[in-house]
Amino acid sequence: LIVHGVNDPRCPVEQSRIFRDRLLELGYREGVDFEYVEFEDEGHGSNDIGQKIRTYRLLVDFLERVL
Repeated sequence: LIVHGVNDPRCPVEQSRIFRDRLLELGYREGVDFEYVEFEDEGHGSNDIGQKIRTYRLLVDFLERVL
């Protein structure tokens, strides 16, 4: 599971995009082998409770699927 805020000043979103693209080049399948999610209005972490809930739901859904 790769989750990244587009407005992250500490770790540019491009780093996650490069990682995702490399996984695809190696034959991993997005939505099957890994999930990639960008949050358009987020930076490095979030103080918004709704965003935290959404992130944890993504994590739980991913873990239930792959474990």
